Amino acid sequence: MRKRLGITGKLVVSSVGIFATLWLAMTLYSVHQLQQLLYEQNVRRTEAQILNWIEANISQITITRDPGSLDRLVRELRGRRNHQSAESNPGFGRPPLLRSGYSR
Repeated sequence: MRKRLGITGKLVVSSVGIFATLWLAMTLYSVHQLQQLLYEQNVRRTEAQILNWIEANISQITITRDPGSLDRLVRELRGRRNHQSAESNPGFGRPPLLRSGYSR
């Protein structure tokens, strides 16, 4: 087919191929950048929620030594975090603040 196109036809077909490749590369790069941005925003939002929760419950975390209260707080924190850290880290038992001040 390329033999019948002539030089102008070959130039057009080559140009279309080059532009299509550039468009595909730019699209894939943009999608990758958006995925990274969404991931970073989700991480920051989760960290902010955790910090707000810890700040709201710091008196219960630091004062109490009652295992029932600490377990309730851990369950509440896990629920608010939608199990993101708890399920992604199988060794997760307690948040760092709770682990440092309490042991069974």
